[in-house]
Amino acid sequence: MATCIREQLCWILNSQLRDTAKASLMLPNGSYCRKHSAVPFDSQDTFMQQSPHIPAAAAGAPKERAIG
Repeated sequence: MATCIREQLCWILNSQLRDTAKASLMLPNGSYCRKHSAVPFDSQDTFMQQSPHIPAAAAGAPKERAIG
């Protein structure tokens, strides 16, 4: 069980480190510059596409409104 969790955490961390969509690098003088890559990668989009928590049927369905 612990190995599975460790693999998931490594995958999440590696995905975030590869991210170039909105990532910035802090320079030695304290300012920031955008992180660029030849192959763009968006970790948040990847997490949403591979999320086991969103049922396929509910992904495109409109949200129900509570009456009250």
